Amino acid sequence: MRNCKNPLLKLVVYFVIGLSLSIYFSLNSWIYSILLIALILSLLFLEIKLFKKFLSIGFISFLREFFFMLSMIIAGIVVSITHHDSYYPNYFGNIINTANLSEGVSSFVEIENAIKIKKQSIECKVGLKLLNANGKSISVFGNALIYLPKNEKTLKLLPGDQLILNSDWKGIDPPKNPGQFNYKNYLKFNEIEFISYPKEGQWEIYNSNLFNIKRYGVICRNSCIDIFSKSKLGGQNLAIASALTFGYKDDLDASTKHAFSSTGAMHVLAVSGLHVGIVYLVLNYLLDIFVFFLRNNKVKFIIILILLWIYALITGLSPSVLRATTMLTFVIIGSFLNRSSSIYNSLAASAFFLLVMNPFLIMQVGFQLSYLAVGGILFFQPIIQKVFNPKNILFKKLWILTSVSIAAQCATFPLSVLYFHQFPNYFLISNLIVIPAAFIILILGIFLIISNSIGWLNDIIGKGLNFIVELLHSSVNYIDNIPFALTEGISISILETFLWYFTIVTFFLFCINNRWIYINVSMFFLGCSLFIDYNENLNLYSQNKLVVYNVNNNISIDLIQGENHFFISSKDFYFNDNKMLFNVKHNWYNNDLKSPSFCSIDSLKNVRINFSDKSIIYLSKQPSNFDLKNDIVLLSGTKKLNYHKLIENNFSKTYVLMNDMSQGQKSIFKKICRENNTFFYDLSKKGAFEICW
Repeated sequence: MRNCKNPLLKLVVYFVIGLSLSIYFSLNSWIYSILLIALILSLLFLEIKLFKKFLSIGFISFLREFFFMLSMIIAGIVVSITHHDSYYPNYFGNIINTANLSEGVSSFVEIENAIKIKKQSIECKVGLKLLNANGKSISVFGNALIYLPKNEKTLKLLPGDQLILNSDWKGIDPPKNPGQFNYKNYLKFNEIEFISYPKEGQWEIYNSNLFNIKRYGVICRNSCIDIFSKSKLGGQNLAIASALTFGYKDDLDASTKHAFSSTGAMHVLAVSGLHVGIVYLVLNYLLDIFVFFLRNNKVKFIIILILLWIYALITGLSPSVLRATTMLTFVIIGSFLNRSSSIYNSLAASAFFLLVMNPFLIMQVGFQLSYLAVGGILFFQPIIQKVFNPKNILFKKLWILTSVSIAAQCATFPLSVLYFHQFPNYFLISNLIVIPAAFIILILGIFLIISNSIGWLNDIIGKGLNFIVELLHSSVNYIDNIPFALTEGISISILETFLWYFTIVTFFLFCINNRWIYINVSMFFLGCSLFIDYNENLNLYSQNKLVVYNVNNNISIDLIQGENHFFISSKDFYFNDNKMLFNVKHNWYNNDLKSPSFCSIDSLKNVRINFSDKSIIYLSKQPSNFDLKNDIVLLSGTKKLNYHKLIENNFSKTYVLMNDMSQGQKSIFKKICRENNTFFYDLSKKGAFEICW
């Protein structure tokens, strides 16, 4: 530890291990606090001279390192436990669950963040203050989500607004389909476990907290977007400029998001490290040129930090902006206090600070990708840049930009594949366009706001901004439409993700040290990854599986044989990319399936399918032959069937109740099944039905 060049980096690694163990395994015992105290005392005892007489220096160093590692891991566990809301008795979720108060409760809440505008509703993250039930007021704390009707009144809500709700609180359902995004865990890692849907008349504004700093940030951001809209910007150009400059993405349509995502340019639409870095470079340059009396670096750094945090405030203090600004703040302070200090230590210090404040950040994809991207650029980029050394200044600048893109991609693509199952093949081309364009758009956007009161100058800047945004938008769409722009359907496990990272890091260590041991280790990790993938493919290619997905107002059936499958659903659902991706496609990726043979459910009534020596019937009307034997019956439709005859004639061993059956039909059928000891499966209650042979 004492000889380590980056001690804070090592500290953060151990601390993150502790946080991850605590979150994944739900560790919440007070014993860890006692263990942490014991480890700290052990470290102190090792410094007593008495021990040095009986133990060798090497063994003491080993014990010191071992106890330090354990103490930081346990510290991560303790910090995670103390930040978990449910650990405290006045957490409103505990009170609702223990007192059975999920219904008939009046709640006093305060809006925490900027609202998110959906198609038909307004999403608000709120903090609970009071619960009123049975004539009693209970002081509580905790976060939750509410969805309000979208109208003129709700669109004006701001952070700090205090509301009174008379609606019920509901827990978040777990995923209903295999491979589906776990929204319940996602919200839980953001310390949200309850949702409410107040209707008109079930909520009212009680007061506005005028001292909420985020409120002023959102007001500033909205005013800046209004300036954009009054210039020559409009439509998706306005949405892109607002997203790129202020992180406001509510107006981006699905096609624009898809184009930027498919080309590997989505990062420019979320204000993060790139944008904060651009603002820092511009401020540093302007202060060096125009403010000669600030040659005192101390004053210059203070002004830069103040202006950076003002920019963060204007963008609404979103998590990505706070993360990036905090990261850069630590880097600036570290470089000022100690110019010989490693930038890795500064990054580690910012990560440690953020994780102590909110341990659940470690589970957020944005946090993971941000630090990996910055770390990758610092570690990989100098190595990649040395591969090619062009003499031409223009080519040299382009190569530096290219090497930065490759370095960031090396550091983030295994994690991106794990979460998003895709890889943008033309990311180098897109980043050569979007990064310079983002620089220009951000600068023009800032000058557009500054020149708001100067009409002629504002018009010129607005036209220039609109031209650059249009050029960026057209370029991204063009790249997106090039054949093979995106590789989709890649699925890897967490273990494979770590193996990929070990492979990449050891390969670059070989490039630095030119020692063959590293390339051998790299090939070993790569071989392990390929072996795991090959073994998974062997199992998947021999699979025979029926999956009936639980999709609201839709019927979706998968008949899977190896890597081929037959998919049955409505045309509207099949050709809706968003619904398919959310409900179905992740399961296809996990099973390495090819594109399906599609059949529309609209043309099917009673259909019997012989699949893998099993008989499956989709039954939506009265069968003509009750003596027909089946392994599985999928009961569908709104018409009432003769359920008694189905059961009496052993029509099937298993009945799956589809979502389009009415609750009345289901109740009748379930009662008959229970009386006859017959197995049934209700999709709406249990989620997707999945069976393998």
